Amino acid sequence: MAGRRIILRGGTLLCLDGRRTIRRTDVLVDDGVIAAIGGVDAPGAEVVQVSGLVMPGLVQAHLQLDLSLQGPGFVAASDPAVRRRQDAAWRGGMDEHGARISAQAGLSAALSAGAITVADPSSVRFGPSALAAARAVGSRLVLFVDAAKKDAFEALVVAREGVAADGADPTVSLALWGGAAERTPRGRLRAAARLAAQEGVPLVVTLGAAPGLGRGLERLERAGALGPQTVLVHAHGASLATPRARARVKAAGAAVVVTPSHEILTGAPPAPVAELLAEAIPVGLGSVGGAARLGMDLFAEARLAARLLRGKVAAPASLALEMAARFGADGLKVPTGVLEVGRRADLIVLALEPDPQDDHEAVAAKVLDSGGPELLRALYVQGVPRLGEHGSRRAPAPDVVAEVRGRLVEATRPAAGRASWTEVVRAPLRQGRGWHRLPWG
Repeated sequence: MAGRRIILRGGTLLCLDGRRTIRRTDVLVDDGVIAAIGGVDAPGAEVVQVSGLVMPGLVQAHLQLDLSLQGPGFVAASDPAVRRRQDAAWRGGMDEHGARISAQAGLSAALSAGAITVADPSSVRFGPSALAAARAVGSRLVLFVDAAKKDAFEALVVAREGVAADGADPTVSLALWGGAAERTPRGRLRAAARLAAQEGVPLVVTLGAAPGLGRGLERLERAGALGPQTVLVHAHGASLATPRARARVKAAGAAVVVTPSHEILTGAPPAPVAELLAEAIPVGLGSVGGAARLGMDLFAEARLAARLLRGKVAAPASLALEMAARFGADGLKVPTGVLEVGRRADLIVLALEPDPQDDHEAVAAKVLDSGGPELLRALYVQGVPRLGEHGSRRAPAPDVVAEVRGRLVEATRPAAGRASWTEVVRAPLRQGRGWHRLPWG
């Protein structure tokens, strides 16, 4: 449909643009971009009748596609040291075939739950597999390059060439992966920040995912790596607990991505989401992988985020949905996530009709209460429909998924036990340095 003009007619728009208005009107899509909203007069345009609620496509701002098959048969440890062992064993059993199946299954599940855009840090290792899977499924992908390597610039050039191999692909964008703010050498962080600024791509780092008690933010500042290109993932524990830390993030113009179900899974204290949003810091949402049993459903993550906001902000449901769409897109510098003229026409249609008396917050609350794959009726990526009647048509075959998952689960069994005595001794030290609380304490 590239180059064609399409009018989506008959839907009720939930734009998630911060204005908190609801409109029953038309949307004109021209060459994959939202060209007009309301008062559409476009002779010759194809008219598509829609029924229900029209929203921007959601943004999975942190989904490690090589972990997307961690579901049935996989028991994740809540102790972070054991979990790190598990993930290392899982990835050690991964090959290119498994990475392609895992990526395709994860993207398909995310797309079927309304997430059009997925940012995949694991693509630093399995980039070609993630790219092939995204093209097969038809979703938008943020592809990562490992900024910790000395040849990061060359790797970025190679990634761009791979994206453009079959012609310029506007559904794929690039980002740099900087690793853990507490552990990556400052010299590497400094070089990564320079490259991100030079090439105009986001620099994504984890914050609070390793012991440090606030040391990660300080290290980023000293390396000159805390700026408008920076995206801080997780931000749990003590990493942004103080007003001064949040003020530093705001002054730098950085963005944050939180992963609510992952924090519950690992016993990590949640990020101060309400306080971050009060400072006008964009906070996106991600699912990390499949271990939390939420099926990469970003509506479910938004429901958890709304619980963190209830009683602290005036419109928790509206803000949670904006986290799942606009804020994640803005942090990752992706031109989507909101219904407004000039943005990419990444749209979803839910089988939900608002009552005439409902205000924006009431409609958002209904979306959170019932939103998910079962309500998704249509999905457009740059104006191109991507769903069949029962979800993505390009999910890998169930028997292939089961074979790959079974092999990876077996690979993790030796690493899935209780923490060793050494780790038990170290756990209070980790907790004292601002990391996770003890799962058995």
